[in-house]
Amino acid sequence: MENRTDLIGQRGITEIEVKMGSLHVTDSSNAMLTTFVGSCIALCIHDPVKKIGGLAHIMLPDSQGKSPPEHDYQAKYGDHALNILIDEMIGRGANLTRVASKIAGGARMFSNENKREDVFFDIGQRNLQQIKLLLESRKIPVLGQDVGSAQGRWVRLDVNTGQVIVRKKGSKDIIL
Repeated sequence: MENRTDLIGQRGITEIEVKMGSLHVTDSSNAMLTTFVGSCIALCIHDPVKKIGGLAHIMLPDSQGKSPPEHDYQAKYGDHALNILIDEMIGRGANLTRVASKIAGGARMFSNENKREDVFFDIGQRNLQQIKLLLESRKIPVLGQDVGSAQGRWVRLDVNTGQVIVRKKGSKDIIL
């Protein structure tokens, strides 16, 4: 199997960086959506027929009724991020019955998280639990995940294939 990370630049693939708290949706099959997450969640959603992909870099599990943040932080909260991601994908022609998700992140990045068993202090675990509930409520299957641990990871969504490549420091790529 080809490693897509080796093909950037060789096949005209354009990398689009998704910053913390933001999201991006594209129907360009030449796009590779990328981000780096620690306790945040990288939520990747893909329509394999229309080749539409979206990636949200989710910082916190739930908005608790707050209005969606301004443009630069649309994905700050998991509930807003999923709704906006799905709306934008449908607006580009995606079909909700075909889309599937892959998730990465949810690490315990802070020393106080590693010393306490209380989930309240484990923002990565709270993010992960909430996004799974939200996906289940929208009937969007999770086809793969690389979550937890105590280190961050680089995440890439290949919009052409739907493949998600996850890389942690000192490890081989994980293909979801």
